[in-house]
Amino acid sequence: MKTDSGIRGHQSLLLRFVLAVLSCLALTITPFNLHADGCFVAKKFVWDKQKDINEPTQKAIIAYDAGHEELLLQVRYDGPLDEFGWLIPVPNLPTVKKGSMECFYELSKFTQKTFEQSRMQTMGMTSGAYGKEAEEPPVKVIEVKTVGAYDIAVLSTKDAAALENWLKQNEFTFPTNSTDVIDSYVKRGWYFIAVKINLERGSLEAKAEKLANGELNPLQISFASARCVFPLKISSLNHTPSEVQVYVLSPEPLVEKESFEHDQAGNFQYRTNMLARREESMERMRTMRVEMAARTGRPTTGMLPDYPEPDTQLSSRSEIDAAKVVPYAAVGRKELPICSRTISLINKGTAWWLMKQTWNFQPEEMRDLEFAPAIHVFTAALADNEGAFAAAHLMELGTNGTSALLSAIQSTNPAVRAHAMSMAENMYTTLIDKHDPDEEAPSRHTVMNPELMKVIPALLSDPDPEVRLHAVNAAMNSESPIFFDRMLELLRDDYREISESALVYLEYQRDETPKHVPLFQQMLKDTNSNVQMAGLRLLMRMPNVNIPREDLLPLFSVPRLDVAGVAVAYLRNPARTGPSGISTEEARPLLQNSNPSVRMIGLATIMRNDLDTVTVELLIPLLRDPEEAIRARVYNNLTDLTGQTFPADQPEQWEKWWAQNKATFKVSITPDELRQKRSERARQQRSMDTNSLPRWRPGPQ
Repeated sequence: MKTDSGIRGHQSLLLRFVLAVLSCLALTITPFNLHADGCFVAKKFVWDKQKDINEPTQKAIIAYDAGHEELLLQVRYDGPLDEFGWLIPVPNLPTVKKGSMECFYELSKFTQKTFEQSRMQTMGMTSGAYGKEAEEPPVKVIEVKTVGAYDIAVLSTKDAAALENWLKQNEFTFPTNSTDVIDSYVKRGWYFIAVKINLERGSLEAKAEKLANGELNPLQISFASARCVFPLKISSLNHTPSEVQVYVLSPEPLVEKESFEHDQAGNFQYRTNMLARREESMERMRTMRVEMAARTGRPTTGMLPDYPEPDTQLSSRSEIDAAKVVPYAAVGRKELPICSRTISLINKGTAWWLMKQTWNFQPEEMRDLEFAPAIHVFTAALADNEGAFAAAHLMELGTNGTSALLSAIQSTNPAVRAHAMSMAENMYTTLIDKHDPDEEAPSRHTVMNPELMKVIPALLSDPDPEVRLHAVNAAMNSESPIFFDRMLELLRDDYREISESALVYLEYQRDETPKHVPLFQQMLKDTNSNVQMAGLRLLMRMPNVNIPREDLLPLFSVPRLDVAGVAVAYLRNPARTGPSGISTEEARPLLQNSNPSVRMIGLATIMRNDLDTVTVELLIPLLRDPEEAIRARVYNNLTDLTGQTFPADQPEQWEKWWAQNKATFKVSITPDELRQKRSERARQQRSMDTNSLPRWRPGPQ
């Protein structure tokens, strides 16, 4: 028979088997076909049987409590039944019985819905005629029996080579150079369960189909174990990748620690990639914003910051790859009636934590999986650079997880505080109102966690800026006005993200802000641009308050688009200030602003007014502007206004001409003619852009 190395075994009256070396989830060693089809998740819940039942190469349900473990193991195998074999190592003497696929169906349906809206002819096996009869055999056959569609033998040994010989004698084909893997289990005193398909009972065709689809009756194995384990390392002997899906049920939430740590470390690359994509998107938006400002002179709301900031990474430090967060659910007999009847450990209790995880392992990555108490693992990981990833997992664990986060917020380690707060800022409590007998059910509403509310004031003054940012977000989410005064102070925070979040909090306090109009007007005169921006935005949100013109014009010199640009937009709104608009002289500070986007708005503003020598006077110096887009627009405007055609890259010729002619020069072009020239230039530019594109030519007929 063929193995991965192409070796064919001997024909005999005994059944032929391939040693399927797996972890707790049984995997064959002979080559077999794997299928991993994608699926579409509809808005209305429809169970996707393919996803959890037919796709994974190996799947298991693990129940663990007080040093005892129960496994339901299932495997996919696509090949001749007489070549199927399965070797399962377990840490203590097991009992093996027939399991039920109904448990897998139940858990698949529950987690998909909850997390995503997650004989051996006496076997032909010799009892080991090694050495003298009085001596204990190198391989001890403890039990041989038929379990459903399988013939199984429970084995123990102290010699990995002897086990290999036993397997070969009983028609298992074993890969070479694999003694070290078996020996790693032997040295720990583990037992082995050798499994074959029973070829004498039932339809072989039906068995083959169910085995290939991962639906043949699983094995249910019970054994004592100091830890919740899933022995996957033995599957590496198959030398093929494997998709492994595991459900874990236990009185306390468990997590596969090494997998979690791997995913947590990988979150750094996720954040790095996300930041790169975000920066690319921001750059495109900046370009579009400048082009729009050049065309219309009207800045849009929600404009992007366009100057260096002390730190632009605060919020991004808590970004996590949500797809890697392990889902959990609190379950009992009500949610899992079939599992409760089938798995004795679950049947004896009423409250269990369910975790579901799927891995894709390459052979060299396969190792025994160990599940540890999740809260301890996650809490310890809060101090890591990617501690927000651990905090997101704690949020999955109900009150136990939130209690751990609340405790971490009090840590002396600023990284722990920040990572805990990154998730605690969204920590709510559901309250049930007093039941009205006239209503069918009591009403419910959510409020910010009361314990978190107690510590927010101190966190708003935390020396760590990341903690302050998340505290501001928590205060915002609480919708409570009690933080109003502190938010006014945080407008001056050195970190732009914090001051802007404080402003958003203030904007949400619609009952409180009308009481502070004089304060907001005074803020326009402040020297801190964050405070100026806050005053402007808060006043603009009040429909019955008009901002005096004399308070807005000085803002034209502020080198921020979201200050100067918004002031321009306000003054150009007839509903706010009447038809007066902005004069060319008033627009002069815009042209002198250090922010190129503001200068572009100033340029558009003066070109909308009456055109005269003052307009030309203001345009000439802009031929030396450091921004190419501004120089290009200025050059077009000057040629239209003056009729002169000096080269664009020789501003000195323009300056010389203007010095000689400004006393007598008059603009003769009318606004209508200017608009016509601009339209014609735009059409020519579009035509050039179109002609520069590669043309399609038909291929040979």
